[in-house]
Amino acid sequence: MTDDPKTARERVEDFITRKAAEDENIRAELKKNPRAAVAKVGIALPEGIESRWSRSRRP
Repeated sequence: MTDDPKTARERVEDFITRKAAEDENIRAELKKNPRAAVAKVGIALPEGIESRWSRSRRP
């Protein structure tokens, strides 16, 4: 085990954020459709997990 206090969710969000910073297409997709952006970086999120990007879009 690592001493990293981050949860798996936080590590995934950080990874996606870094990828979005590197690629403008992913950054644009992240704003429109977070789940599709996640798929573009090669990570499949289980159903029901919301990212910090999609939470702000909820009514």
